[in-house]
Amino acid sequence: MYHISNFIKSQWLAIVLIISFIIYSTLNTANIEKYKQERKEFNNKIKALELIADKNKKIIDSLKEIDGVYVEKIKVIKQKEYEQIHFIDSLPANQLQSYFTERYPE
Repeated sequence: MYHISNFIKSQWLAIVLIISFIIYSTLNTANIEKYKQERKEFNNKIKALELIADKNKKIIDSLKEIDGVYVEKIKVIKQKEYEQIHFIDSLPANQLQSYFTERYPE
């Protein structure tokens, strides 16, 4: 017993360092578990946001298709408008007067 107490007295700093290291390692293990849990939560949030982004991409793609349809309709309307303007510009004065009289009666 005397040898053990002498050893402890002579190596007190090493024992304090070993105990400090054990406590530090134990606390770090608790932090690691907390970080693992947070990582799982963040991965779940990322997956949910990726699903939302995929849904939004589909919506945007459908809007692009609809936009294309409207652009085509606008082109058709402008073409018809151009044809009407060209038709009216080509009419002589007397036919132009009768055209507007028939189109817009009083």
